Amino acid sequence: MQQSITYLKKAIALGFDALEWLKTDDSMDGLREKFEFIEIMEQLERVMKK
Repeated sequence: MQQSITYLKKAIALGFDALEWLKTDDSMDGLREKFEFIEIMEQLERVMKK
C-alpha cells in the first residue's frame, strides 16, 4: 500500500492531475481511506482551484 502512495506522489509531482479519476476509479478503492491519500487529494484539489 505504501508503494502505491509513493508512486502516486511521484506521478503528481510529474504533472498527473486527473482528480476525477482518482476520486472514482475502482483501482483507487484500497487507498481512499488512507490518511496519506486523503492528504494528497486535498492538496491536489487546492492546486486545481488556482
